[in-house]
Amino acid sequence: MPEERLYSLDEARAMLPATVRRLEQIAELRRKMRAWGSAAEGIAPANGDTPGLGELLSSMNARLRELADDGILVRDLRSGIIDFPGRDADGPLCWCFRLGEPDILYWHRPDEGFAGRKPISEDP
Repeated sequence: MPEERLYSLDEARAMLPATVRRLEQIAELRRKMRAWGSAAEGIAPANGDTPGLGELLSSMNARLRELADDGILVRDLRSGIIDFPGRDADGPLCWCFRLGEPDILYWHRPDEGFAGRKPISEDP
């Protein structure tokens, strides 16, 4: 099993533009899957240009694999919440980001989760 990737805050921030693109792609794929499901149930007319469910799932899995390969932890696809694992003198921490935020503004200990987020200004 590969060693866990640990990020400094600067390293996590450097990864953010590419990570946001992937999260936005995942959000779009989720939207298309919902539309596909609605069309399959006869709620909305099927569009001939709509990719099949297998293609959508394959694309989503590819984006998720890319995030995992970078050591980024996906916490909630619906909200676009991810963590970049890190460490300080007190132990493991997570640089926490939610899609739509302008930057990585929060951190938390792994056992605290999203509800335990603290502003970066409160040094870990």
